[in-house]
Amino acid sequence: MKIENLFKNITKENHNLQDSMAINGLASDSSKVKSGNLFIAIKGTSHNGHDYIDEALGNGANAA
Repeated sequence: MKIENLFKNITKENHNLQDSMAINGLASDSSKVKSGNLFIAIKGTSHNGHDYIDEALGNGANAA
């Protein structure tokens, strides 16, 4: 699936995103990211996923 289709009506904060970029999966745990995944950063009650964006990109995420 291409990012442009996934987020068609959603404003996105750019963290390596390119509209024509293909992704092969989703992950919200930076330690479980696989190459080509889109990392979804979620603000939780005890952790903020935005703090793990660099780790997710380092673990192979195409974008966050």
